[in-house]
Parts: sequence; C-alpha cells; structure tokens
Amino acid sequence: MTDTPHAEQSQAVLIGTARYDHLHHIPAAAANIDDLADVLTGPGGAFTGGQCATVLDPDRDTLGSAVGRAARAATRLLLVYYAGHGLIDRRGRLHLTVPASDPDDIR
Repeated sequence: MTDTPHAEQSQAVLIGTARYDHLHHIPAAAANIDDLADVLTGPGGAFTGGQCATVLDPDRDTLGSAVGRAARAATRLLLVYYAGHGLIDRRGRLHLTVPASDPDDIR
C-alpha cells in the first residue's frame, strides 16, 4: 500500500476492448490494461489489487456495472481508463465501444 493519504478510499477501473464484431480488433488493448494494472498496483503504485479492477472485452452491462461498483466504493479518487475504439454520433458525441458496437447503429 502506498503512503498516499486516503489511498484506501480510491478505486481504479481499467477497461480494454481488444476484440470487435464490426470494427478492427485492437489486440494491444488487452496488454495495455494488464501492464497499467501492474504499474498501478506494483511497488510504489497508488492502488492495491483490490482497488484496481480490469475489465476486458465487456458488454455494455458489464462495463456499466464495473464503473458503477468502483464509483460507489470510491470516496476520494475514481480513475477510469479505457483502451479501445470510440465512435462519434451525428450530434458529435463520443461513444466508447464494446465488442458488439456497430458503427452504423451508434447509441
């Protein structure tokens, strides 16, 4: 555990989407979140293993649940990291993608 004040009140959720049904795969996204988790929870890191969740290739519900759990548990700091594609809808809003995301049906 780090000497950072209130570290026990912090949470991290690292999300990587590497595999897609309708978009190009990003294999590096899986290694990216694993490597980042190692840095964040390793010697000198800001989080313990129990404070840092990794989520790989989630569906929308799994992604939302993971972020929701971390948000409820965090009373000081919530770190959310996402590696994957993003899609822009007609109104210019960015949508993070999950494996089933379809660029022709962004919602």
